[in-house]
Amino acid sequence: MRKMEAQKTIIPITPDEELMIQKEFEGLLLDYSNTRKGDKVELITRVFEFAKKAHADDRRRNGDPYICHPLAVARIVSKEIGMGSTTISAALLHDVVKETSVTAEEIDAAFGTRIGNLVRGITKISGGNVRFVTEETSDESHRAIKNPEEQAENFRNLLLTMSEDVRVLIVKIADRLHNMRTLNALSQFKQRRIANETLYLYAPLAYRLGFFNIKSELEDLSLEFEHPDEYDEIKNLIKDSEASRERLFTTFAAPIVSMVDALDLKYTFKYRMKSIFSIWKKMQTKHVTFEEVYDLFAARIVFEPQSPETEKQDCWRIYTAITSVYKIHPERLRDWISAPKSNGYEALHFTIMGPDGHWIEVQIRSKRMDEVAERGLAAHWKYKDGSKQNANANIRELDKWVRDIKEILDNPEPNALDFLDTIKLNLLSHEIYVFTPNGELKELPKGASALDFAFALHTNIGMRAQAARVNHEFVPLNTILESGVQVEIICSDQDTIKPEWKQIVKTTKARSKIQGWINKQRREKSVPGQKKFEEFVRKCGYTLNNDIMVNLMNGYKVNNKEDFFIMVEEGKIPLNNKTRNMLNVKTKSGILGFLHLNQIGSLNPLAKKKEKPVKKDKATLLAEAHAEEEKKKANRTSTIELSGIDGRGLLNTITRVICDTCTANIVNIHLECKDGLFKGYITLDTGDTKEIQSMCSALKKIHEIEKAVRI
Repeated sequence: MRKMEAQKTIIPITPDEELMIQKEFEGLLLDYSNTRKGDKVELITRVFEFAKKAHADDRRRNGDPYICHPLAVARIVSKEIGMGSTTISAALLHDVVKETSVTAEEIDAAFGTRIGNLVRGITKISGGNVRFVTEETSDESHRAIKNPEEQAENFRNLLLTMSEDVRVLIVKIADRLHNMRTLNALSQFKQRRIANETLYLYAPLAYRLGFFNIKSELEDLSLEFEHPDEYDEIKNLIKDSEASRERLFTTFAAPIVSMVDALDLKYTFKYRMKSIFSIWKKMQTKHVTFEEVYDLFAARIVFEPQSPETEKQDCWRIYTAITSVYKIHPERLRDWISAPKSNGYEALHFTIMGPDGHWIEVQIRSKRMDEVAERGLAAHWKYKDGSKQNANANIRELDKWVRDIKEILDNPEPNALDFLDTIKLNLLSHEIYVFTPNGELKELPKGASALDFAFALHTNIGMRAQAARVNHEFVPLNTILESGVQVEIICSDQDTIKPEWKQIVKTTKARSKIQGWINKQRREKSVPGQKKFEEFVRKCGYTLNNDIMVNLMNGYKVNNKEDFFIMVEEGKIPLNNKTRNMLNVKTKSGILGFLHLNQIGSLNPLAKKKEKPVKKDKATLLAEAHAEEEKKKANRTSTIELSGIDGRGLLNTITRVICDTCTANIVNIHLECKDGLFKGYITLDTGDTKEIQSMCSALKKIHEIEKAVRI
């Protein structure tokens, strides 16, 4: 019996539809031959016939023969992404196991386990509806989702499968793209839900894999279904302004063409409109009209370098030629040639003043860079050297990203929505580039802190970080970094990690390591607390069971057993007579209950009352003030400015060093602590320069002190 047969429309394929299907398949073979060697045509043909037979006369919701969908997905995988025969085969078969009676084992037998395992992975992440609660999701959408834990688990399945073979994700993105192109057949509610999900998840994933065209199309299609009126308005405005834009580009391009022609390079020069979604987003965030969006289009030069070795040099030659004609915006140069983005994108972007007084962005790419930008991951594989040693750096970056995803899965956020947000932040983050003291370049997401940088260097450095120097300036660990700065991390000889660090980091690695440490600390604290409490309950004549624990947690307003046992270990839940009395209290229904803490008095009977200060009469106060003033007049004073890392017992250490190195008395001391750092001053009743210098030298030898100077 065919799977889900009752839910399907089954109408025999007509001769005209048969011709249309055959024409699409021939188009797929042509796409494959144009992008690859074309030596696996026989395999692709066998896979197509297998899928066509499996789907038989099934129909999609829009009435098309079902086989048209996997064919379209395969064409996207081949033509628009440039993948090979294995991925194309998986695309043709991606719905066979889910929608027909064919099993994965039958696919293994027919085409081997490589294709079979890919189909298994795609089927696994297609088995559940991966739905996500976002701020834009309607109430109706919320009702369609059982709970956040379910959607987080669906997301985990997708990421786990992706981390095993990224091609699974590539087919899934192609599948989503074709579904978005044919979304009109669904109800308005489903259109909005799928569009929202696409914008939340699939567009960022496409961007992260370098599929920029697909990412832009997914965003535009999502906008079309979520905000159709705004979409149509911007689309019409772009069309109406096309003629004036063409005239502007022709005028703008003329002097550039004459300059670049002199460089003796083969190149193309054209402009590309900003996507409708990008224009809409800028209008929303900047609160501007369509006419006020100054970067509606970008000019792009794609050239063939004189040789692979001169590729970067040729980019800069073109840049020099263009900037000799037009004035450059000094803050809008983006060099992704020297430091490519983590998704592999390479180009030189800069903004110049056009002939009409408006800023225009120019992008310079080599032919190789352009193909990488258009096809992302597949192009990296195409240009990768065959040896492991010389593997393309961008493939290594992709592997690093997959490892980061695995780290999240190894140390997941306890809250499901936090887990989704952690992934989302790392998918969408744009990069900054900072330097180590040795000049090594490190990439971090925009908004990363000095603590993120510490964990990026090494987990142990992150765990022991105390402060940082950014461009040789002493700063706290929560300092947000900017591109181009040099960062040095100051470490202790032991772990300094704190739970609150989780609030100041942004990167996956830092968050997962801190969360892992928090989980470990909680486990270590809860075990002795549990033993203490079990012994206490036993001595009270009870046997600890679930009912008692539930009542205890309700009484102390604790969410779970682990927190309860930690509070026992920390002394926040006292094991004394009052707790015993609480265990003995019965409710009217006879169920074990609790007196409210306020009803049984303070839990700390040993706490002492605060002593009242001794009152002094006015004459005494005046005499003391006069004596202090006379003392200041009798001696010259010196003030030392101090700053460094805050630490337990630091004030005692400072005063001890002062006492050991000079005979002066401390007149005044004022220190302020913030974000793990301190700064302030100490005033001494001495004017002896040598004595002060000697003391400053001694203070600087204290590990935590960064600065000690006379002011």
